[in-house]
Amino acid sequence: MTNTNRQQGFIALTITLIILLLVISLSIMTGKVLVGEQRIAANEMRYREALANAEANLETGLSLIASAGVSAIPSLPAEVSAAQSTIPVGPRNMPMLSLRATGNSIDGSAGQATVRIQVVIMPTVVGAPDAPLTLAGGMAVGGNFMVVANPNGGGPGVPLSIWTDQPVDLTNGSGTTCGQQEWADGTCSSSPYSEPGKIESDILSNDPNFPDNLLQYVFGVSDDAAGMLTLEQRAKALLTNCDTLTAASSGFYIVDGTCSPKGTVGSRTKPVVLLIRNGDLVMNGNMQVFGIVFSYDSQPSNLPNYDLKMTGGATVWGSLISNHEVGNANGTYNAVYDAEALSNIQNNQDFVSLYKVPGSWRDW
Repeated sequence: MTNTNRQQGFIALTITLIILLLVISLSIMTGKVLVGEQRIAANEMRYREALANAEANLETGLSLIASAGVSAIPSLPAEVSAAQSTIPVGPRNMPMLSLRATGNSIDGSAGQATVRIQVVIMPTVVGAPDAPLTLAGGMAVGGNFMVVANPNGGGPGVPLSIWTDQPVDLTNGSGTTCGQQEWADGTCSSSPYSEPGKIESDILSNDPNFPDNLLQYVFGVSDDAAGMLTLEQRAKALLTNCDTLTAASSGFYIVDGTCSPKGTVGSRTKPVVLLIRNGDLVMNGNMQVFGIVFSYDSQPSNLPNYDLKMTGGATVWGSLISNHEVGNANGTYNAVYDAEALSNIQNNQDFVSLYKVPGSWRDW
């Protein structure tokens, strides 16, 4: 009996020790798993810190690029590098940058995270015409006009004042084209290039090389709903008139309807681009617009078209563009080629957008 009790007690003790060892082993294993999971979670957190810092550095680089305009790529932070190439957009090759940005976790223990993306630096205007007055559909002048030529619009030393794919008829109106010096001297009327009864080489009409699509040529977008949506996304504002535009205004505006400014709009250093959709341009009393005015008719083949009515010395300094014939409403056109205003449109940050190339994002 005693031996039996001893045997049973030994068995019970052995089983108890085995169970205890199993519990201890399981506890140790569970502890290791928990510690491992904590380390994984901590590493994940530190990596996300590094990735967030890399993304922040990338956004800093993008903002510096956007603020620099088109003319130059700025100096970037040490964590951001850029490889430059080009991509064709309309008539120009635009800069495309492959950006790479790195970031570290707060304690630096997670190693570097890297993000990459490609962006295209897209100006609002991809191809400003060389002529101060550019017309698709021709010009039948019934009123007055004064156009001051681009002195090098037709090549070095070759002035260009009017460019169109159709004939230019000056017989029913009055006005002249002239050079920059004549304009400055006040002798434009007495020393013209072209005038009624005399059309000189500064007027390039019936040009077979005239763009088939002025919207594509100027803005680099298709003349359809998708192209217009792109332009609306680029625009600083969508307006129903030009009442709120002033000399302090700068950037790209789309105006749906008649544009009749209340005063000077823009300046040489801060010009504007006005896309007037399905409306007239009406300027009176020495009002000035600095930049580009594009008169856009969504159905240019339907007559009568919208028109340009500029009286009392009202002038566009830069470029006046139309995708339809002008002159049917006895409109007048005063356009002075202004190289400074047009140059600032090409290079000013107000006219630059960054477009991320689809599918180019990488975070490895």
